[in-house]
Amino acid sequence: LAQRGREALEKVLALDPAHLDAREFLFRYYAEAPWPIGSKTKAAVQLDAIRPLDPNRADLLDLQAKGRAKDYAGALAAGDALLAREPKHRRGLYRWARVALAGGLELERAADRLEACAKETRLGDRDPTSAQVWQKLAETRLRLQQKDLARAACIQGLAAEPSHRALTELLRQIDAPPAQG
Repeated sequence: LAQRGREALEKVLALDPAHLDAREFLFRYYAEAPWPIGSKTKAAVQLDAIRPLDPNRADLLDLQAKGRAKDYAGALAAGDALLAREPKHRRGLYRWARVALAGGLELERAADRLEACAKETRLGDRDPTSAQVWQKLAETRLRLQQKDLARAACIQGLAAEPSHRALTELLRQIDAPPAQG
């Protein structure tokens, strides 16, 4: 099934080389599939074809792929390129901060970017929800040993989505008495 889907997308690109959704799907297919199906070279070809047509999309895809590969510095550089062009790119701000948190890099900057992200309007289903943004901000603040700011972020997130389980659990952990030991 996956092979037929890939072949269909390649036919779409033969008819319309600028079809960005088909290129993005093929990029993800090649970047995420295990060897021998996956291919970094073939993924790079798709990314290189996307870049002149939509540099923001290319940088966001690059940020995500490098983050998954644990190339945190490379991912942050791709995100920096995107955010230099479009500083209020909500998904870019969020993804940049997620990668920084995963890699334990530039956490103050990650917190600043999540604060900026929280101020931007969600544009569609692919953008993070407000609760997701506040959750990542709370997690970042905890890593920075800023318990009061982490608690405030949890409260903001729960105001946006009162039934958000991860935020509820995170707030419970923050408010729990210190372990006796």
